[in-house]
Amino acid sequence: MIMLSNISFTPEIQIVDEDFSLRRGKIVVKLNMNKSDLLKAINLDELRNTTERNVTLKNKKYKYINYNFQGLSITLSNVYWDESGRKEDDFVVKSLETKNNQWETYRGITVSGDINKGESVYGKLIKSEGQSGFLLYLLGL
Repeated sequence: MIMLSNISFTPEIQIVDEDFSLRRGKIVVKLNMNKSDLLKAINLDELRNTTERNVTLKNKKYKYINYNFQGLSITLSNVYWDESGRKEDDFVVKSLETKNNQWETYRGITVSGDINKGESVYGKLIKSEGQSGFLLYLLGL
């Protein structure tokens, strides 16, 4: 599994904006991508199992929306829109997760990739799951 979210990189890694993205061919999905840009990048007809949930944080209501697209789980939210200068209906990508070998990181790592290659590119794995040979990379700020 590859998961992009707001977690720490190993300190020795030089981070670039592209490290917060997953790609499949010409399709690129990035953390903090706004919903309108996401919907331009993907085929709406292929969205599956869309779910929504409401949360209350600091006495304010926010919404999370989860899309499944070609083996990629994409979570969008308007959380803290009021503190970030966005509008209430401005949703951004908050996490990306895949167990699908067809999605890869900017640095060419895939789910079935070699653990040594992953560590040579991203540094020591933060967490590893032994089941089904999936690698779990937690990438983020």
